[in-house]
Amino acid sequence: MRYGVPFVFRSPLQPQRAKLGTAARWAAARQRMRSALFGMVLEAARYLSGCPRSRLHQRAALRDLDDRLLLDIGATRGEAWARQGKGAVSPSSAAAMPCKEEPTLTTNGPDLARRAEEAGLNALPAPRQVLLDGWLLRFADGCTRRANSVNPLWPGGALGTDDRIRRCAALYAAQGLPCLFRVPSFQPPGLDAALDARGYAPPEGDTRILFRPGLDGDGADGTGVELTEGQPGAEWLDAQARIAGDAAQVANARRAMLACLAIPAAFGAVCLGGPGAPLASLAYAAVHGGLACINMVATDPAARRRGLSRRVLLRLLAWARGVGAEAACLQVAADNTAAIPLYEGLGFRTELYRYHYRRLDRVG
Repeated sequence: MRYGVPFVFRSPLQPQRAKLGTAARWAAARQRMRSALFGMVLEAARYLSGCPRSRLHQRAALRDLDDRLLLDIGATRGEAWARQGKGAVSPSSAAAMPCKEEPTLTTNGPDLARRAEEAGLNALPAPRQVLLDGWLLRFADGCTRRANSVNPLWPGGALGTDDRIRRCAALYAAQGLPCLFRVPSFQPPGLDAALDARGYAPPEGDTRILFRPGLDGDGADGTGVELTEGQPGAEWLDAQARIAGDAAQVANARRAMLACLAIPAAFGAVCLGGPGAPLASLAYAAVHGGLACINMVATDPAARRRGLSRRVLLRLLAWARGVGAEAACLQVAADNTAAIPLYEGLGFRTELYRYHYRRLDRVG
């Protein structure tokens, strides 16, 4: 007891611990923790050496190890469940309680779609953003719809849907931008109807998210492709702006977006011709949660139909595999009949979900 407040020891492995009010009990707890951590090193080595190849299964094994350590230091998962109002569980049954497996990156479903959505948002960051009651508002000076739109992350919230829509419009108006909603197909129905009622334009920009479940077995890895990790060089940025036909303001905004990348990324490009020839095809990949996201695939019109994009993508996929990615995804306009066969030929044959945009044309 100090200043009238009982001292509470909280284990880093189990935040919900009982109160330890004396120096003796504190010392005993520290000794149990030292013993548990020492045993963890030996146990982890034994567990991981016999684990399946999948990193997800390795994490599941470590969670099981964590449960055993909780029992060693006098805490049980059953106690945590009881404190959360889920009923008391005996230590013996808690030890046998199965851990929930993370969804694998080879199985389609809502969980995988949401993981791809998370990876996609991190792979193309916006310089400014606001989290509003479960909706992520992104601002990038009007450069690209993805980085200047409202992205619903989870349904529900403290505010009503109409109130959230109104607040979003006000925030975009303050930036001098039209309010643009990006609506993924895995979201519960109702948002489109609410946008209709508030005068938003019909859906535009129908886009598919394509998924490749594994990164092995490509053979050639994109010979002749220049690869830069971390941040793109000036030559890559200049070539991207030239091929995309970006105005100076858009090109600067795109550079600012890429400068915000906080996950592993690599930028690939290939030229057509000898030394000194301009870059003719490029793209980049960013890896988050074992998933590689491909972005900004572009080829100079004069260099198309020569397999350059394929070489760049193969090189990026090989890089992603080397940094731990287990699968890959990319986005493509639903009506891009030239790019879709290329992506399908590279193994992106599963559509995880789609999204479209809803625009409020007036500002303010």
